[in-house]
Amino acid sequence: MKMFEGEKVLILEGYLGLYRKRGWKEVSILALMDKIVHDWGIPIIPTPDIRGTLTYLVWKNKSLGEVEEFREYPLRVKRKGMTAEEQALFVLEGLCGHETAKALLSHYKTLRSVFAALSPENIHELDKIKVGGRRIPEKTVKKMVEVANTVYSGEV
Repeated sequence: MKMFEGEKVLILEGYLGLYRKRGWKEVSILALMDKIVHDWGIPIIPTPDIRGTLTYLVWKNKSLGEVEEFREYPLRVKRKGMTAEEQALFVLEGLCGHETAKALLSHYKTLRSVFAALSPENIHELDKIKVGGRRIPEKTVKKMVEVANTVYSGEV
């Protein structure tokens, strides 16, 4: 069982009260079922008869045959009805965080100006901008410049 690569399922077919009629100890059977489910991680599916077993197997086969279509999800979700200022802040926040984005937009006024300043030659100019009384960390500035100047290859 440990070498099996597929999904493991234990199907108990038939009347489950049979152990009472046979004189088996109920606690032993339940303990065994508990060990199978919890320790081994194998679900137990009880079915009343052969028809129930076949119905389950047909359903399981159909559900395993369905391949989910790959769907790309956005990294950040924006709310509808944002103003142009809010959208500019939203775009820049994804790059450097809320406070730094507000400071950069306050200093440069437009998103276009911020991105123009993110050229490798203008790194010294970004050091002059203060966020909360402190300069923008050098690591953040380098990361922003790297991201702004990276060519998108289409493979994410």
